[in-house]
Amino acid sequence: RISIIAILIGGVIAETVERLMQLTYPDFTLWVIDDRSTDDTAAILTRLSHKYDQRFHWFTRSPESKPGKSAVLNDARSRIGQAQVFA
Repeated sequence: RISIIAILIGGVIAETVERLMQLTYPDFTLWVIDDRSTDDTAAILTRLSHKYDQRFHWFTRSPESKPGKSAVLNDARSRIGQAQVFA
C-alpha cells in the first residue's frame, strides 16, 4: 500500500494520483487521506475515485479529529492498517 496525506494539495493531487496509478507494482493499493482540506482536493479525489478501480481509495478525516501529521498517521493506521509507504 502507498498512502498520501493530503492537506491543501488540490493543485498537485490529480497528477500525483495519475502517476502512481500507472505503477505495475504487485498488490498495489493507493490511499489518500484528506486532512479536511479547504481547497478543491475532495472534489478532485471524488472524480479520480470514479476513474480508477479498487486499488484507489480515499477519505476525509472527521472534524473531530486531532490536527497534525502524527494524528493523521495514527488515524490512517487505524483505518487502513499498515502501509508499506506513507508519504
